[in-house]
Amino acid sequence: MTPQEKTLNISLCVMVPICLLAVAWAIFNFPFDKMDGGLVMLTLVTVFFSTYFRLEIPRAGLHLTISDGLVFLSLLFYGGGLAVLLAMVEAGFSTLKLSPAGGTRGRVGWKPILVNVLTAGISTFGTALLVTALFGPPGLILESGTNTQLAFLLAIMTLSQFATNTVLASAYISLKTGARLLDVWNQHCLNALVMFCSGAVMAGLGAKAVRHVDMVQFALAAGFFGLVYFTYKRYTDDVRKATTEVEQSEVARAREAEIHISELNHFVDELKKTADELSESRESFRHAAYHDKLTDLPNRTYIIELIDQLLKDNGPEANAKFAVLLLNLNRFRTINDSLGYQTGDRVIKHLGKRLNEMAASSQIVGHFGGDQFVVILTDISDCDTATAFADLLAERLAEPVIFKGRQVYTSASIGVVVRDASHQKAESMLRDADIAMYYAKDRRKDWAVFDRSMRANAETRQQMETDLRSAIV
Repeated sequence: MTPQEKTLNISLCVMVPICLLAVAWAIFNFPFDKMDGGLVMLTLVTVFFSTYFRLEIPRAGLHLTISDGLVFLSLLFYGGGLAVLLAMVEAGFSTLKLSPAGGTRGRVGWKPILVNVLTAGISTFGTALLVTALFGPPGLILESGTNTQLAFLLAIMTLSQFATNTVLASAYISLKTGARLLDVWNQHCLNALVMFCSGAVMAGLGAKAVRHVDMVQFALAAGFFGLVYFTYKRYTDDVRKATTEVEQSEVARAREAEIHISELNHFVDELKKTADELSESRESFRHAAYHDKLTDLPNRTYIIELIDQLLKDNGPEANAKFAVLLLNLNRFRTINDSLGYQTGDRVIKHLGKRLNEMAASSQIVGHFGGDQFVVILTDISDCDTATAFADLLAERLAEPVIFKGRQVYTSASIGVVVRDASHQKAESMLRDADIAMYYAKDRRKDWAVFDRSMRANAETRQQMETDLRSAIV
């Protein structure tokens, strides 16, 4: 048992004796001498029918019932004895009837019923004692008192009932939930003043009507007000129904909006996925367009664009230099013819990987297809740097390639060209590197550095071959 439950049980134990005292007082002061058809009718209407006659004030959270007015009426006509017992019985029955659990006793806890019964008994008992002490028997004020005295009497009854009921109810909720008593009273009980005031007004008007109006006229007036009540109740039911339909419509719209948003999010995700796939596909196409399929090294197109960019970035007067090394494997056709083209492709792939491992961050290795590779050395200081790297390349390529337990030896001829003012396009540098490479191959050297005499000799040789063909023809 929690401390809150323990405190609540102690409070109930304090309230029970007080309520038993009120019951004993009510039985002692019960108006047995006034028992008639009116008392029986008032009791039946208060206990069994008052909860059905309730008006809901839209958007105010209030339900106006005639039960409080009937309890006040019983106090005026028959005294506090009947009022206390009537209030307790009505509180118990209304708790069952108006319960959110559906009005079945099996679903309502015994504590809420007990608290409501005790609160109704204690508050009505206190109100009866207070008005008797201040005004004497309430029936005398009704019979011989002025309207002002009756108004003061009803005001005292209203304030007493309101104060006692709300304080006890707030204390119960506060002990049950742990909230502050003042906060609970302000949130849940302040609006109850309207209900008690309406009950007092109804009791006063009803008492005056019964005392001074013909019963036939009273019955006709009651019928008229009953018609007004049912008309208003039907109106409030229609308003409640319309409000419910609007709320349901809003909920349906909200659900449709959520579904639409979900579909839009799905569509956006699909578009994003498609965009990512297109981006990946574009990158794939770009990679395929600029890289060799066998070695995955930059191809001729990539190398040419890179050399053109380097030529553009480093103008003719720039101090920064770069070199192009063109490699051609010697007697590679022998490997293809003896071991097969598949083995030759694997050798090319292995050599490409070997060259790429040698390259630093400022060096680019490419494959022009077949047995031809290219290496670009950027930002070199002089030609010696290029020739030193050519020596390393020749030495590394001379190492055997081990394939299926056998060793395959290769070598390469390397043409080295260092950018100078005569090189304006990538094709001119690659042409000069090709001339130097064949110069090294003809002389069985590992590498050769291009100079202009090599180009002149190549042009002379080409012209001589052309002249000889013309002479033979």
